[in-house]
Amino acid sequence: MSLEHVVLGFLVAAPAHGYGLCARINDQLGELHPVHASHVYAALAKLERRGLVTAHVAHERRRARRVFFVTTGGVRAHDAWRDERGPSPLRRPLLAKAALLALLGERHGARQLRAERAARECLLGELRSLPPAAAIACLLRDRARRHLEVELWLLDQIAREAG
Repeated sequence: MSLEHVVLGFLVAAPAHGYGLCARINDQLGELHPVHASHVYAALAKLERRGLVTAHVAHERRRARRVFFVTTGGVRAHDAWRDERGPSPLRRPLLAKAALLALLGERHGARQLRAERAARECLLGELRSLPPAAAIACLLRDRARRHLEVELWLLDQIAREAG
């Protein structure tokens, strides 16, 4: 998922100006994916060039702001992205790498499996130490934690098999 998808999704929910959009994204997802206003504006520019959003100038408190709206093409693009199926789980890099290392059965393979496991344990520890957050961020955090736990289990199984 790219920042463009996130921006488009938030605009499908409600039109917004750039800084307001950045604040909404950071309120909901900032803990896991903090964004800087310059990145949001770059994504908005790309979406506007592709005709997926359009901007209108609105005057708020003696200040002109560009408020972004999703076009019909933007809604279709968002719906297509939302409904698309991701790649097969068998194509995930960790699975391919772990299977290859297990097949090779080399010392390097075992060392690499331990390094992969240590990296995931570190990420899991970071996730568990995060403070409470918005509901959607908690769901994303829980999803990430579960994925890491499954990957750790997988690495343990492969290490046992390679044994």
